[in-house]
Amino acid sequence: MSEQPTDSSIADQVRFQHVSDELKLGFQALGGPALADEDKPRWHQRLIAITNSAKHDLATAETRLQRFWADWETEVGPRPS
Repeated sequence: MSEQPTDSSIADQVRFQHVSDELKLGFQALGGPALADEDKPRWHQRLIAITNSAKHDLATAETRLQRFWADWETEVGPRPS
């Protein structure tokens, strides 16, 4: 007999998928024309740090991604969709 997923495990799966999708979008944005070449390493480093934090704490990674996108919109322009 298999175990039924709990509400918290489902919420964790949803959170994981959301963080994963946002990270993917962020890495794709680094290759776009909106970002100057000299700025790419700094943004790339932030995404790597968020990726590493996601391995241990999805809630922190989610918060850091929100801040990443807020900074992106301030410094670079509208976030890609």
